[in-house]
Amino acid sequence: MSKVLFVAVNYRSYDDALCLVECLETAVHPGRFEVVVVDNTEEPEPNHSIFSKARDRNGIMIVGDGCNRGYLGGAAYGLDCYKQCVSQENLDWVIVANCDIETDAHNLLACLDAIAARCECERIGVVAPRIHSTRTGADQNPYYVRAPSARKYRVLSLLFRSYLLALGYRSVAHLMRWVFSKPPVDSMIEDNATGSYRPGAQRIYAGHGSCMMFHRQYFQFGGTLTYEQFLYCEEVFVGATTEQLGLGVLYEPSVVVSHSEHGTIRLWPRRQVIRYLADAHLYAYKNYLRSRGTGSRRALSQRVLATAGGHSQSRAIEMISADAVTRGEVSDKEVD
Repeated sequence: MSKVLFVAVNYRSYDDALCLVECLETAVHPGRFEVVVVDNTEEPEPNHSIFSKARDRNGIMIVGDGCNRGYLGGAAYGLDCYKQCVSQENLDWVIVANCDIETDAHNLLACLDAIAARCECERIGVVAPRIHSTRTGADQNPYYVRAPSARKYRVLSLLFRSYLLALGYRSVAHLMRWVFSKPPVDSMIEDNATGSYRPGAQRIYAGHGSCMMFHRQYFQFGGTLTYEQFLYCEEVFVGATTEQLGLGVLYEPSVVVSHSEHGTIRLWPRRQVIRYLADAHLYAYKNYLRSRGTGSRRALSQRVLATAGGHSQSRAIEMISADAVTRGEVSDKEVD
C-alpha cells in the first residue's frame, strides 16, 4: 500500500478546511494516510472546531505561525513540518490542494494504489485528477494539454498591470467558462485547441493547481515545491519542472475530487492579488515559457545520464531524443 500525505493550504477558510478534514478523516491511518492543514491566516482563529479535531485525531495536524507563505510556499512549509515532527521516511504520494476540495478518501487511496505501478513504469512525476467544479459541472482538468503560449503569458502580464482591465478579463473569462463549460465525458477529454474528444488518461503538460498529486519520483529526481512566486501560475511551474526532470504529468480521470472554486480568493479580488497575477505571469513567461525549447534540450542532456547504463552515450542520446520527439517535448529540428 502507498504511503500518502495530503497537504491542504488554508487562508481564512476554516469552514472549508473543516469540511475537507471531515471527508478525509475516515481514511486517516498513521503511516498510511495522514493530513496536514497549513494555516496561512495571519490572525488564526484558535477556537475554531478544526483545531480541536486536529488535537483529538492522530494523523491530522495543523501547522502555521501567522505567516502567509502563499500556496506552494505554504505546501512546502507543511511538508517540511511533517518531516520534522512526524517522519523522515519517503512518501509515495504528496497531494497538495486547496481547502475547498472534497473527495472520497477511501476511493482516492485505492485509485492511487492502482496507478502507482504505471506511474513508476512510465516515469510519471505528477498526476492530475478529474476535478469536478461544483459551480459549472465541468472537469477542470486537463488544465494544459500542451504548454501555453509564451506570447499569451507576456500579454497577460501586461494586461494585469491594469486593475480595471484585469477585472474585465477575469469577468469575461469566468462568464465564458460558465456558458461554454461541458459536463465531463467518462474516459474522454476535450482538447481545447481542436474541440475534439480523445481518450482520457494521458500525458499532459500541466494539471489544475487546486489539487496536484506528486508521485515520489518527482522528489527523487530533484523536484521541489519551492516556487518563487507568492500566488498563481503554479501549474506552469509544476509542468515545467516535471518536464525538465524528464518525467511526465498524467491526467487520470479515475481519480476524482470536487472543487467548490475560489473558497479563498474571490472572483473579483483585491488590487494586491491582481499584482500577484501580473508578477506570476511575467515570471512564468521569463523563466519557463520564453526559453522552453532550451529548457527541453537541457532536460534531454540530463536524461542521457539516467538512460546511458548499458548503452553508449550516443545510443542513449538517440533513444531519449526519439522519445522526446514522440511525446512532443521537442521538435525533430531541435534534436537535429
